[in-house]
Amino acid sequence: MLGQAYSPVGRKYNVIILAGGAGSRMGNASDYIPKALSKIGHQRAIDYMIDKYAGVAGKFIIGTGYHSDLLESYLKGKYSSLPMCFSREGVEQVKNNARSTTLCLDAADSRLGTIIVFCDLIMLNNNCLPCKNDKALNGIYLATSETNGNIGNFRHSINLEYKENSCPGFVEKHDGLQDIDEIPNGILGTFVCDDTPLLKRFAYGCWDIANDLTEDILLPYWLAQEPSDTLPIYVARVYEFGNENDLRKVRELWEKSK
Repeated sequence: MLGQAYSPVGRKYNVIILAGGAGSRMGNASDYIPKALSKIGHQRAIDYMIDKYAGVAGKFIIGTGYHSDLLESYLKGKYSSLPMCFSREGVEQVKNNARSTTLCLDAADSRLGTIIVFCDLIMLNNNCLPCKNDKALNGIYLATSETNGNIGNFRHSINLEYKENSCPGFVEKHDGLQDIDEIPNGILGTFVCDDTPLLKRFAYGCWDIANDLTEDILLPYWLAQEPSDTLPIYVARVYEFGNENDLRKVRELWEKSK
């Protein structure tokens, strides 16, 4: 059901899994474990991430923070054969997703592409990583009103009128979190970046001022390249569990989908 990501051109990636949040929105569901260890079906949330990207991962980089010792112990014990390292971000250092991503990029191999995912966002299918004419490309994962599952809300969307099947000219930021019925093409928290040195340049360049991964790092990264180098990727089904109620819904939907 989940499916495993693959690259038709054989590209390997740094797979960054952002799992360092304090879990403040999870209530009792995250009192003793990090969000990434939340049980969904027969596995932990982070197991689905690793299973999905194991075939294309040259290296897994896990952004840890809240109860990092529990998460690291679990992953080291279960996935000892996989190339994996940890950013070990202190809870007091966890400021925003841009800062966490930049710390993870310190361990990224610049020869590989980079995939960035959030530990509380499980996507089904959409497993072919972006490429065209034997060239690996960037990818922005999007939800629409036709996306099923527990979709969540969005602060950013993209304007696809710029050019069909290409990167938008800009990212639109919305006031507060918006429902997918209110905005088209909501940006999900999964990104494929083929040019890791360029990604690092923008991440390190805004270290002191960055507050948001999409706006402050990824948007400049996309705009520094040709529009055709970035493809929108539409997601058919997604399970997002940003808070305790979402986790309950995701568990129910997961059982019904069997």
